[in-house]
Amino acid sequence: MTYIKGSTNILDKPVSNIFLSLMNIQSTTYTSRTKEYFQLAAFSLLCFFAFTHNLNEIPPYHADENFYVTSTRNMVDSGDYITPMYHDK
Repeated sequence: MTYIKGSTNILDKPVSNIFLSLMNIQSTTYTSRTKEYFQLAAFSLLCFFAFTHNLNEIPPYHADENFYVTSTRNMVDSGDYITPMYHDK
């Protein structure tokens, strides 16, 4: 069997080199997975802080919500779906 420089066929290498090359692939894969998990965690934290920044300054409902809910309830109760009524006005 002739050895061709730059050959990528794993069967052309001796058994000891095959074992070493597999060990190198596993350690590289472990390192790259760890790096990917770290990047994912960092990105998740960045998104969490970006979306929750100043969240307490936004009210959970609008100031007009009471008007719209009460008007809709009065429209359903009276059966008049054309004229919104708020406190019978």
